[in-house]
Amino acid sequence: MEWKLKDCIAVHKLLDKVLIEQDAALRWKVRCAEYFPYSTYFEGSRSSAVHNSLNNLDSNTTVNGGASHPEIGEGENSVASNGKLEAFKNLTI
Repeated sequence: MEWKLKDCIAVHKLLDKVLIEQDAALRWKVRCAEYFPYSTYFEGSRSSAVHNSLNNLDSNTTVNGGASHPEIGEGENSVASNGKLEAFKNLTI
């Protein structure tokens, strides 16, 4: 049987919330994170929920390039690549 992400999440919720087996839920989470490395739910090693340094990436070199372009200033309208979402605080949908 090949596991699907939704199945792993269902088992994790069962262990964590229904059976209240925290240790088993943690072990299951680690196993599913290895099986689904891009999963943000399980904080997989390649997910966006994990800091880049944990993905074996050089912190000075990003996949899409850095924000070190000479025309980009540090003014109030610039977006710093520090992980903060202050640029989106006034965003309305």
